[in-house]
Amino acid sequence: MIHRNTTLLIAELKKAGLKFALCVEDSPGHRFMKERKLTRTQATTKVAASFAWADAHWLNDPAYVRLGERPTLFIFGPQYLDEAEWSAIRASLKQNPLVYALPHLSRRPGVDGAFAWVPVSEGKSVTSEAWTKELAELYVGEIKAGRPTVAVAFPGYRDFYAQAGAGKSYGSIDYRDGRTFADSFDQAMRSGAPIVQIATWNDYGEGTGIEPTAERGLRDLELLRKRLRPEADPAELRRILEAAKR
Repeated sequence: MIHRNTTLLIAELKKAGLKFALCVEDSPGHRFMKERKLTRTQATTKVAASFAWADAHWLNDPAYVRLGERPTLFIFGPQYLDEAEWSAIRASLKQNPLVYALPHLSRRPGVDGAFAWVPVSEGKSVTSEAWTKELAELYVGEIKAGRPTVAVAFPGYRDFYAQAGAGKSYGSIDYRDGRTFADSFDQAMRSGAPIVQIATWNDYGEGTGIEPTAERGLRDLELLRKRLRPEADPAELRRILEAAKR
């Protein structure tokens, strides 16, 4: 179902003249072993097959996001694959992608650089001063070292994991009535990184969505419009929202 819907989504965004890139999470390898009783070798083979399919069908697509001549590939990890397993998969990819990983895993073999993520930590409430400093150090260090870097913007963070009995909370970052999104976006745009990622558009389970909600309305999308398309009709977002409701 996920594969089918992703394929349909990519077809539609290409019609709209948009580009796309993949962020692949390797941790389903753990689930394959737990739920289907696969061996690690079998689970790793399944994960590798997903990367191979993407390499053959999507990374060479004209609409795929590239830096220079190389497609960009994001890994939310590598958390399951060890260094030898990932290096073997990376060597098999014919499109020679620029591979980005989570910052604390970005120095592993087979990874070219880091993509910044919402800087929560160990269930703590992270202040704006703390996350701003952490991201600044990442941007300066990675870019100065000449490593491919993706900067991040986010509205805040508040997950539901502890309340739902689904695990411990990763912490929180206050929204500050929209200032967190504005500050992180502006910092990302000043960083010099060639790509800025908004984390995320719609992960309501972690409170990082910028799409319209009953609580925040169009606030975050309005900020994005003002930063990127100040000449656009401010009523257009409201018209789109009303049309979607119908």
